[in-house]
Amino acid sequence: MIDPRILRDQPDRVRAAQAKRGLSDMVVDEALAADTRRRQAITEFEAKRA
Repeated sequence: MIDPRILRDQPDRVRAAQAKRGLSDMVVDEALAADTRRRQAITEFEAKRA
């Protein structure tokens, strides 16, 4: 499992690790997009809850 903080802070490092394993680095972009959507949803939820 990839630490979300490493994914956000060092995406090139994660892409390189994916490439080293012979895997697509598109997964990194998809994971970053999903993390962004998740963080936005949490922010919106917290704003409505306040």
